[in-house]
Amino acid sequence: MSPVIRGTRRLFTAEAKSVLERALRIAAGRGERYLGDEHLLMALAARPGPAAAVLADHGVTYGDVLRALKEERGRRAS
Repeated sequence: MSPVIRGTRRLFTAEAKSVLERALRIAAGRGERYLGDEHLLMALAARPGPAAAVLADHGVTYGDVLRALKEERGRRAS
């Protein structure tokens, strides 16, 4: 889906806005003060939809993403 264009501003589609809002909630819930690609990936994997289906087809679930990020965080802390 292409973005909605009004005047010179490009607005996000409702679906894209929902993913960004979900990613922001995930980041805030993790105590992180930035919005990164990992939060977007978790947001995409968290809810049913085309992106989650593609990820699942490749064996990637929300739980897998969360586990991988926890492992990475642990490696960085050591």
